[in-house]
Formats: sequence, structure tokens, C-alpha cells
Amino acid sequence: VAVTDRANGANLGFLDLRYASPTAFGDSGTACADALTLRHRAQFSLTDAVEQSANRGITVDLSAGQYAAFRAEADASWTLTAPVVGAAGIAGTLRKTGAGTVTYNGSVKVPFLEATEGTLVLGENAIFDDGTSLAVRSGAKLIVRRSQRLNGFALTVEPGGLVSYEVPYDAETMTAT
Repeated sequence: VAVTDRANGANLGFLDLRYASPTAFGDSGTACADALTLRHRAQFSLTDAVEQSANRGITVDLSAGQYAAFRAEADASWTLTAPVVGAAGIAGTLRKTGAGTVTYNGSVKVPFLEATEGTLVLGENAIFDDGTSLAVRSGAKLIVRRSQRLNGFALTVEPGGLVSYEVPYDAETMTAT
């Protein structure tokens, strides 16, 4: 969470926001599409122990030139199934940072995605809008798992970036499934 001096708008630094309960983020019967809002330079991370729900979502509220990030530290790996929606008129970038792995396996509706470090996985159940721009920076890795809903990307890969596409394979019949 960014800490800001409200008097002059100066950024004073960042504060980690940690959930103390595995159900704090998502195990609710009450729909709340914007249970969490990320604004400029906010970095959010969670563990696999946090239960997510389609009833709870994340809103990314940015303007041009701004970014928010989902971060996974080295050796950390988590999957984001809660819906991520850009606020009306979103123009900024949603980044994957940190040396660990983040898997998007839900609905992600933001126009610009960027993998700057570690591994970003677009999971089998991921849903993206057509025309989403995705940049893979030098040293980052993108893994695309087979899905009918992953199409229409404008993909940019810098030298040193890596993209791989995983196709399920049935060894018994020796065919891709």
C-alpha cells in the first residue's frame, strides 16, 4: 500500500498489506467486484492459502503512464482466480514483478499487461479481452497454457525475454489434447 503525504502529495514509501486469514480476501457470499482497488505504484501479493472467489474482485484504477503490480518473491508461486477489472478509462499498465511465479487463471480485463521479472503464466481458465497488449521484458518469462480464450493479444517480447506455449499431451495416444 502506498503511503502518501496528503498535504503535498509526496510519496512517503510503501507498506505491505497482508491478510491474516485465508478467507479475508474472498470467501464471502456478498458480491463485491471491487473488494480491493490498486492505484499507481501499488504492489499486491498473496499466498496460495488465500481463498479467492468470483464474488470478490480487484479493480485497477490508473491513468496513462501509471502502473500497479502483482508481485511474487523468489520461490513464491500463486494463482490469481479473482476477477481483475480496469476502472473506466484505464490507460496504465498492470505488471507482474518479483522473481517468483504469478498465474492469471481468472478474468483479467485491463488493456496493458507487462511481465518485468520472474514468470507470468496465462492459465487454462484465463479470460482476456481481445486486443490486450502484453509485453515480456528482458529476463522475464511468459508461459501460455492451452486455452480457447487466449487470443487477440498484441505481444511484444524484448531480447532476453522468453515465451513458451504449453499444450497438454496424452502419452498413451501420442496426441495433443
